[in-house]
Amino acid sequence: MDDSVKSFMNHEMEMCLATVRRDGRPHAVPLGFIYEAGAVYFLTSESKSVTARSIAVNQRAVAVVHKDERAVIVEGSARFVKDRVEIERLRGLFLGKYPYWSELKDPELPGRVLVEARADKTLTWGV
Repeated sequence: MDDSVKSFMNHEMEMCLATVRRDGRPHAVPLGFIYEAGAVYFLTSESKSVTARSIAVNQRAVAVVHKDERAVIVEGSARFVKDRVEIERLRGLFLGKYPYWSELKDPELPGRVLVEARADKTLTWGV
């Protein structure tokens, strides 16, 4: 991925994530995120969110980050991040981007899960 995409993704604060519900209906939600090495990472509620329940059944996901006439679309698969070392490293990146998120202060991220959406295909417009 080129530097202009990395810069755009690291500057923008919100994405729209689309997943597929258990019954096949689409679900979209705005979320804060970090971007690293062709993947977006985000936090969601552990078991209550439609997003987490959808990913548990169908890992396909699309993340869209846009501003004015520029966009990056990451199509791929989502997975729950479970490795404690990886979670702590990513939590540090989230704190760098969102220092005001109180939920990030506790290293255990109570009630939250960290999710990686890894790109199978990345599309760009005007970036």
